[in-house]
Amino acid sequence: MSASTLGRWPVVLSSRAWGEYRILAEDKNTFDIVRKKLRELSHGQFTTDNYLPVRGSTQYIPIYRARLSNDLRIIYRIDLESDGYNQ
Repeated sequence: MSASTLGRWPVVLSSRAWGEYRILAEDKNTFDIVRKKLRELSHGQFTTDNYLPVRGSTQYIPIYRARLSNDLRIIYRIDLESDGYNQ
């Protein structure tokens, strides 16, 4: 998933997340659900289901949880560092 296929904010996955993403790719339905949610987040489409703060994380670096169908969750943080392109 490249930044050009996503929205305003690029999605950067950790190496562990890439491993999980590859495993999820084995089931096309699950893969499509995760890909759609990542696309929504990259477009800034935050809702009460995908912008839930993880308890205990809001004091220093807020970490959020997005709920998906199939009992899946995405744990993420928003990085506000400039990428050098949008100044």
